Amino acid sequence: MVALISTKENKKDNIKLTKYLEEKNFETWNFWKDTSGLNSLEAFKKHLNNFSIIVFIITKQSIQNNLIISLYKLAFEKNKEIILFVQSKLDFNLPNWFFLENHNWINAYEVSFDTSAQGLLDLLSEYSENKISTTEGIEQIKDKEKNKKSLYIILGIFIIIAVIYFLYQQNNQDNRTTKNTSIEKIITKSKGKKYEELIIGTWRLKNYYDDIKRNSQELIQYQQTIESLKQTFVMTFYDNNTFIRKGFTPQEERGFWRVDEQNNYLYITDLNKTGEDRLKILTLTKDEFIFEIPVYIAPQQISIVRLSLYKVSQN
Repeated sequence: MVALISTKENKKDNIKLTKYLEEKNFETWNFWKDTSGLNSLEAFKKHLNNFSIIVFIITKQSIQNNLIISLYKLAFEKNKEIILFVQSKLDFNLPNWFFLENHNWINAYEVSFDTSAQGLLDLLSEYSENKISTTEGIEQIKDKEKNKKSLYIILGIFIIIAVIYFLYQQNNQDNRTTKNTSIEKIITKSKGKKYEELIIGTWRLKNYYDDIKRNSQELIQYQQTIESLKQTFVMTFYDNNTFIRKGFTPQEERGFWRVDEQNNYLYITDLNKTGEDRLKILTLTKDEFIFEIPVYIAPQQISIVRLSLYKVSQN
C-alpha cells in the first residue's frame, strides 16, 4: 500500500495524485480516505505497518508543519521506504540538503503534473520490480539493514550532517590555502589490468580524509564516526555495471557505474538522484582503491574529500 501524506493546504493535489495512482492499480491511503474516525496522527500510526512506500508531498511550508515532521519521524524510525514529491524549490540549507540527499524525490515544481506524476509512477514501479527480482544475496543485505539497531542509523546520519555542517563553518578562505599541498596527485594502477576488472568486487572503508579544520571536540566526534563507518560502509561493483552501496546514508543506494580510464575518473549514477558523481581515481589495484571528490560549498570555497577502500576477499 502506498501512503500519500500532505498538509491540508495540499489536500487537492494529494487527492489528484491518489486518483492517478489508483488508476494505475496501486492501492493507496491518505487522511481523506480514512474512515476510522481517528485523528490524522493516530490513523497514520494504525496503518503504518501496512505501508510499503510513503510519499510525502513537500512544499516550503509543509516541511515546517509539526504533523508532517511527526509522521516523517515515525516513517523513518520504522525504516519505511520514503519518496518526496517536492512541489516548491527548497532553500539550500542543512536540513533540506539532508532531506533531499537521502531519499528518492520527484521534482514537481518545474514540470507539469502529468510529468511529475509519471515520474512518481516510474519510481513506484521500479520499487515493485526490485522487490520481485532482487537476488538472494541482495535480499539478505536488505534484511540486515532493516535489523540494524537505531544507534547505527543515527551514526550513519551523523557523519553526513557533521561533515556538511563543518564544511559550512569554513568561511575563512585563508584556512584552506594549504589544502592542495597536503594531497598527493599520484596515480597508481595494477599493471596489465583494466579499471573495470579491478573495480568489480566488494569494497569496505579503510580510511577517510578531508581538509576541514576542526577543534578538539569536533575531532573526537569525527574520529568516532569514521570508526563506525569502517564497520558499516560496504560498496559492491557488479560486472553488469551496477552497484550497491550501504552504510554511508540511512538507506541502501543503488545505481550504475562507468570508468573513464584515460582521465582516471569513475562515474557513479545513483538511481535516487539526477546526474552523475565524478570520482578522481588516485590508486586502483586489486586490493586498494583510493579516490577523491571536490565538494563545492560556495564560489572560491572547495573542500577535498578522499576515501580509501580495501577489497573484501571473496573466499
